[in-house]
Amino acid sequence: MHFPELATLVSQGAFYSIVRQELLSDLLDQRLGTYRWQVDTDGPTLSFLSEERPDTRLDLPAEMIASVAPGPRSMLWGWTHPQSAGAASELVRAYGDEHGIEVLTQPEVPLRTEVTDEALGDEVAQVVHEVGQAVVGILGRAPYYSAPAGGGTRVLFLVDGPELPRPRIDEALSRHLMSAAGSGATADHRTSFHWLAVHSGWELTWDEQWTSAEIRDPENGNTATAAFTPEGLLSGVQLHLGA
Repeated sequence: MHFPELATLVSQGAFYSIVRQELLSDLLDQRLGTYRWQVDTDGPTLSFLSEERPDTRLDLPAEMIASVAPGPRSMLWGWTHPQSAGAASELVRAYGDEHGIEVLTQPEVPLRTEVTDEALGDEVAQVVHEVGQAVVGILGRAPYYSAPAGGGTRVLFLVDGPELPRPRIDEALSRHLMSAAGSGATADHRTSFHWLAVHSGWELTWDEQWTSAEIRDPENGNTATAAFTPEGLLSGVQLHLGA
């Protein structure tokens, strides 16, 4: 992990981030096919435009959270850009002030790496995902989008909009949960699952040992049971659809 001081926040945001990102990716692939992106800072709006169908696009309200650049080897928070700053990046800074997390309050944060070339590009991408998941852990909002901006720089946006699908138990657990657990984003699957359920609006009940969780989707009645090892790793999921 690039910023160990963000580990707890990453655990809180990882599963929810990954599930929402995969749902966004599915939506873009289904609606647009091959696509490109552009940003309108006046909105601010993040637009995805189909390369195959020029008249087809998806416009989503967005806030720039941070940018990570390989040249200066640093991350620049969104609140340092007056034209791009929004409430989300300010809330992240306020959280850092309140909890004494300096990496969230420094305008420009050096990357703690000596790698070069392709490995540096991979490191930049990893930092964006790490910070994105921490931001989701703080705000309970997702998905975020990691946008390539040229020269190896990536920009982290937090996106929103009524067209974004809400996680459902049947889809989230059958299609996306195992990829989230296998992503390596966090070793604390129990915490990440807990906050996935909370942010998704599912009803959640833990046993006394915190090794089994019962969840229920109040919109359709679907339920599931998730089991965890004493170390907090996900060990199994049982779906109960149409309960």
